Parts: sequence; structure tokens; C-alpha cells
Amino acid sequence: MQIKKTNFILLLFLLISLSGCCYHNFKSMPPGTDYASAIYSVPADQVEFLSDLTYQKGEEQVVEQEIFETIFAYIDSAQTYILMDMFLFNSYIGKQDQSYRKITNELADLLIQKSLQDSITIDFITDPINNVYGGDHSPELSAMQVAGINVIYTDLDKCPIVICYIHLSGEP
Repeated sequence: MQIKKTNFILLLFLLISLSGCCYHNFKSMPPGTDYASAIYSVPADQVEFLSDLTYQKGEEQVVEQEIFETIFAYIDSAQTYILMDMFLFNSYIGKQDQSYRKITNELADLLIQKSLQDSITIDFITDPINNVYGGDHSPELSAMQVAGINVIYTDLDKCPIVICYIHLSGEP
């Protein structure tokens, strides 16, 4: 009798979970967020894989960061407009016993320098998590706003899915 009851509870839990998955898979998106662009094909010879690696080689720690070096180069070469969408853009590191590169500070400083040097428009989209959902202020984002960078916080109630991309050239 106990096995049948356990099987029934498991089956009920599975059905409830599956129905929730189906509902969220087929429900319509909130107004203004349901957009599908045309499909674009990019030839394989125009695609480059960039990686960030940190590993131990003997007693030496090796750091190879192609992604942010490339982003920094694109920012440096941008002339009229920069649009960035970054998730987890903050300097919170918790209790670390190892020192890592401070990419958030580097990126914020570079964007601030770029906004002060050139007549360029910079829109920076980010998530409210960077201000601990209102519990704290990010000094990097505050400094960017003071420098004239348009910092835009994603309204998570209207757009539950955040798609990250970087657009570094062209007009806004």
C-alpha cells in the first residue's frame, strides 16, 4: 500500500511539473517583448571563437582573456555610438583568497574615458542585480552615469528573458 501511495505522489508531482513546463512554453510573451528578427546567415570564415582561460601551468597561473581584450579594442575604435548589454556587471567578489582581474572596473573606466574624450553616445543596459535589487549602489554604474553614459536598467517585470549583445558601431 505504501509503494502505491509513493508512486501516486511522484506521478502527481511529475504531472504538475510537466503542466507548468507546458504552460510556460506555450504562453504568449508580454506586450512589446515578442519580437523575432529575420534569420541571418554568417559564413564560417567570418566567425571567430574567442575564449577566456585561467589555468595553472606548473606553479604559474596563466590568464588568457581574449573576450574582454576584443571588447576593449572595439570600444577604443568606436566613433559614434556604443550599445552594451551586460549582466553581472559589478565589483562584488565576496570572500576571495585569490586576486583576479578587475574587469568591471577596467570596462567602466574605459567607457568613462571614451565618453569624455569623444563626442559619442553610450547606452549601457544592465540588470538590477548590480545594485543588489535596490539594496546597494554600484559605484561603477554611478560613475558611468555622472560621466554622461545612459545607464538603463532592465525592467524584469516586463521582460523576464534578458538577451545580451554588444553593438559597437553605427548610429543609435
